[in-house]
Amino acid sequence: NLYKSLLAPPATITGAKGVLALDPGFQAGIKCAVLTSSGEVNALDTIKFLGNNKEKSEEKILTLLKQVHDATKEDAPVHVALGNGHGTREARELVTEVASKNGIPIEVHLVSEAGASVW
Repeated sequence: NLYKSLLAPPATITGAKGVLALDPGFQAGIKCAVLTSSGEVNALDTIKFLGNNKEKSEEKILTLLKQVHDATKEDAPVHVALGNGHGTREARELVTEVASKNGIPIEVHLVSEAGASVW
């Protein structure tokens, strides 16, 4: 099964020219990456969203969402890959709130973080 998974082509999302990938966390913040459809990194950022940082974090998320949205077709939603670790619910609320306030259609896809961090 592993052999087949490693040799499988990457998933394609119709109309998507890029993806906003988010790795949520409380202490370190949300690690963000704007990726092209071929997997190249366009932007990296870390967003601290707890405490007094809410307004600043909303601005940063909006900038990243706009970056992906501008590259996609107007009617296509922005695809957000969200890790399912600590802080997922809060990160999802932040992204969906910012997107709905600014009229940016999004689709959130939860991604397993199992085995991503080994301590």
